[in-house]
Amino acid sequence: MQRKQNIFESEYIIDGVNEGLTPARLLQPFCPSAGCETSSACEPVVDESVDPTPVTLSYNPEKIRKYLSLTEKTAREFPTIFAGAYTRIKMARALIDALWNKGHFRLEDLSLKALWRWNDWKMGNMAAFYDSVMQAADCLDALSLTLRSYKSQHTDGELDIEFQPVTGERPAQDEDLAEDSKAVRLGTRRSCPDRLAADLQSWIIFIPFDTADFHLGGSLLNQALGISGGGKAPELDDTAYFMDCYEVVREFVEDGILLSGSTVGDGGLIATLDRMTSDGVGALADVSNLLRAYPGCDLVHALFAEVPGVVIQIRDSDYDYIDAELLLQDVAYFPLGHPTSKTRKVEIRSDSGSQIQNILDSLISR
Repeated sequence: MQRKQNIFESEYIIDGVNEGLTPARLLQPFCPSAGCETSSACEPVVDESVDPTPVTLSYNPEKIRKYLSLTEKTAREFPTIFAGAYTRIKMARALIDALWNKGHFRLEDLSLKALWRWNDWKMGNMAAFYDSVMQAADCLDALSLTLRSYKSQHTDGELDIEFQPVTGERPAQDEDLAEDSKAVRLGTRRSCPDRLAADLQSWIIFIPFDTADFHLGGSLLNQALGISGGGKAPELDDTAYFMDCYEVVREFVEDGILLSGSTVGDGGLIATLDRMTSDGVGALADVSNLLRAYPGCDLVHALFAEVPGVVIQIRDSDYDYIDAELLLQDVAYFPLGHPTSKTRKVEIRSDSGSQIQNILDSLISR
């Protein structure tokens, strides 16, 4: 009789080492409704992790325009070499994406649904899957979140992972909120636009949700350049800080004081700013303070690293209030500048490092 393989219930032997816990057992504490018994009919998964190809990294800040164009044309692939770090970032993005929605909820009210699209055709794929599950479990634990459900789907194409936030039930002892009929509700519509408003006096602000350095490993830029390794990848390491950032920005959303907001996703900060522009409303952003805050970080890393975070737009009259609230929560933020009336254009300025000025002037003109 042919033995059935279940990638969650199978034992894993990676690089000759038995990992001990199956993926199902790793996830069981965060998804109590799911079973965690390992079936004796499951064959062990034997695989080896894949090391990145050694490369000499060299990024040219004068090719920012070309880099952005390349990322726009590149379909995102799952970076198996950075499976764990990328999984944590994908989890963070899913949670941040929910932040913009209407409703009344806090981060602790959310649960996640997880879907892994996977296959075992290439060496390293199943090792990457195990690393992905292990890091997902670690991140769930650190954020005190649960899984509503998880499953896998065999794919003939690229590997992928998706997280979908859903609201859970708030503890009954939370009497004050229990009286609010609107408590614990995640809406399906956005509370604020994801495109910049045509208020030229308003401020564009970048808030990284982690204290990680701006690394390019596993980034869309590296993928577009054909770099499989590329050093370290940014990770969601400081989960306590992530929660502080989440709660304060969520308050801004619920208070209705944001003109627009967007999650920093694939392509990093510059791609996010690009997505926020529209016909007649561009962005003029100065990243000098950002570069000074991260010693050793150059312009390319600052713009293309995919550290989880947000870009928000606020009225000039709300600046002092936003400043006070972020300082109260010890959340670092970087005012980038203002919208412009130029036709869908992103202009980046910097007076740090090599004294590059306006290198992205007229970067986008459509």
